[in-house]
Amino acid sequence: MQKLLFYSLLYVFSYSQLSSSVVDLNLTLQEKEFVAKKQVIKYVFDHDWAPFEWEDGIGNHVGIISDILKLIEIKSGLRFQATHSTSWVEALEKIKNLDANMVSGLARNKVRNEYLNFTKNTLFSIPYVFLSRNNDYFPDGFNSLNKGRLAFVKGYAIEEFLIDEYPNLKYETVANIKEGFLKLMDKKIDVLLLNLASAQYEMKVNGNNKLGISYKTKYVLPLRIGITKAYPKEALQIIDKTLETISKEKVHKIYKKYSNSHNKYILTLSKEEFLWIQENPIVKFVGDPNWLPFEAFNEDGKYIGIVAEYLREIENLTNIKFKIIKTSTWEESVALMREKKVEIISAAVAPCKHKSFSFTQDYLEDHIVIVMKKNSSYVDNLSIIKDKKIAVIKEYGYIPKIQKAYPNIKFIEVDNINMGLEEVSKGRADALLCTMSLASYYISKNGYVNLRIVGKTEFSTNIGYGVQPELKLLIGILNKAIAILEKGKKQEILKKWTVQKYIEKVDYTLVWQIFSIAVILLSLFLYWNREMRKEIARRIVAEENQYRMLVQQAKMAAMGEIIDSVAHQWKQPLNAISMLSELLEIDFENKMVDEKYMKEYRGQIDTQIEHLLLTLSEFRNFFRPSNNKSVFDATQALESILVLVKDDFLKNTIEVRIQNDTEFEFRIEGVENEFKHIILNIINNAKDAFNENNIQNRTITIRLFMRERFKCIEISDNAGGIPEYIIEDIFKANVTSKDKGTGIGLYMSQQIAKKMNAKLSVKNRGDGAVFILEI
Repeated sequence: MQKLLFYSLLYVFSYSQLSSSVVDLNLTLQEKEFVAKKQVIKYVFDHDWAPFEWEDGIGNHVGIISDILKLIEIKSGLRFQATHSTSWVEALEKIKNLDANMVSGLARNKVRNEYLNFTKNTLFSIPYVFLSRNNDYFPDGFNSLNKGRLAFVKGYAIEEFLIDEYPNLKYETVANIKEGFLKLMDKKIDVLLLNLASAQYEMKVNGNNKLGISYKTKYVLPLRIGITKAYPKEALQIIDKTLETISKEKVHKIYKKYSNSHNKYILTLSKEEFLWIQENPIVKFVGDPNWLPFEAFNEDGKYIGIVAEYLREIENLTNIKFKIIKTSTWEESVALMREKKVEIISAAVAPCKHKSFSFTQDYLEDHIVIVMKKNSSYVDNLSIIKDKKIAVIKEYGYIPKIQKAYPNIKFIEVDNINMGLEEVSKGRADALLCTMSLASYYISKNGYVNLRIVGKTEFSTNIGYGVQPELKLLIGILNKAIAILEKGKKQEILKKWTVQKYIEKVDYTLVWQIFSIAVILLSLFLYWNREMRKEIARRIVAEENQYRMLVQQAKMAAMGEIIDSVAHQWKQPLNAISMLSELLEIDFENKMVDEKYMKEYRGQIDTQIEHLLLTLSEFRNFFRPSNNKSVFDATQALESILVLVKDDFLKNTIEVRIQNDTEFEFRIEGVENEFKHIILNIINNAKDAFNENNIQNRTITIRLFMRERFKCIEISDNAGGIPEYIIEDIFKANVTSKDKGTGIGLYMSQQIAKKMNAKLSVKNRGDGAVFILEI
């Protein structure tokens, strides 16, 4: 849409090559003399006309037209100075009173022609549109209004068009676009008449989906620069000649910069900073290739993380294009920076470590924490573990501060976070010092269940950008961009990439009660699993009178897979509870906790506990030995199985669909847990087949239907099917298509089916296997 809008602007500048300094404009002698005087041209602008121009929160002229004026200054040598106005009408009055000599952008009409001369070259030609509420429709444009109330900003040139074309049309004016927008939302007017670009911009900035563009008028606004008739004509002539040298591509880039912004915090650059960007549109950047959640390269070679998100936002704000240089190690990145092969490096703001770099202001503070084995106690400070083997990641900026504070501790240097965690996990080191975000991310990502964060140190690291010291203008530009991101995007970026959790010396009673129960249950389950696997191996050839035990043992054999899924599902609510507890403490200190807060907090905790209890209940029911037959709802039984495997199947991107083709509840008679065991065996086999065959778009469909007098449950997948050479024997003991399979699961499923007086069969169909249980 933005590209379509840009090309609808009908920009008429020439395609000349840009230059970053004063270019040969073929000026006359009089024009050269005017430039040499360095006379400042005072101009007015519309303070509320985004994205073209507006006044930011500190009184600066910003927007597309502002950047074009900077280009004109650079290329011509002219000097402009903006003057403040509270409204468009006041801006035009200043021109009439000669309090200023130029208007940055406006359309020509009869009245304005009396006191202004205009550039021959237009900046843009913009169509005017109806902005209205979504349920309002104006197919005939102005002729459809009748009783509809139309408004536009007072002083806009379109008023002359309306008087000439629609003399009987009733309308009202508003002081600015914001007032018109609010009146439209409050139903005090029906149509706000404004240009297409401003309409789209205002809808995006305000996040409003209740308004829309309902009609495009035939009126097009040709936008020009105007200079008072009393002012030397050479100024207008120089501006016109300069406009002819600015390319369409350059203006498109400027337009994109502002149209992509989701807020009105726009970067205000000095003339020198603006010129620097023109001369240096591409800046080489290097970072840490293995430092998530801050930064890393993923499997596809894409640069990702908090730092990467910040760079993309800075690109949008500044029009600087960052060329990301990929390295293998952090040491390699630092070497490139020291050798001046790149301009910027992401780093902790620590001049004592990298004296050859200059640093931007920081945009993130992250505490240095202590990672140890899971059975370790809370650690107040490093003195408590001074006799331990403590690992640190080499070349990280915060390390010198720690070494200076604890000179008697002999730290072990490791190359990266993965190596550090592995050293602690294997017992080759007792502790690792790293940032909280880094520790939380990689402990969770790599599944280090025997590690945890046991405390914070008194140290923290401030993340910013290291810059080659001679690039002082670049540092200023980056600092301005970082300041703007602090106001808007920072929390959004951090929320996406960080989950902070650690052990404080606080009584998290509820969290630890739930966690303790979980640990005990998991330990029991794992113990049972180990013992029952041994029993299955011994008893698979046992007599038929041991059938009941064999069924239960087969269920234990499946426990290993289910336990992973349940543990994964418990991890999320436990993390959430821990984080909520941490937030409660912080908000209490900030005096944000009141009765409403506590009710919301309790509700959030209860939601997480309900998820824990539901999973625990389904797990307990599945593994409870039972011989009692009952009539049960097959659909509900299937859904309870999916509760157990939900996260595991999501992790493996498997979609499971339950489809009841009958018009009644699908109730069957038997031992419900044994029925669940049949289904679980089949869908787990399908999961393994998806992974072994590397199948994309993975789907399992469970269909319930009637065939004559039989109730049928069909389980089909697209996992590649069962090899034809074993499909006839697939239900026999010790027959399997998996490299590491035991051949027990489907054998027991067949035995359970026989006990239910049911028939279990299988066939290949299309790109997968189809199991049918007839009852």
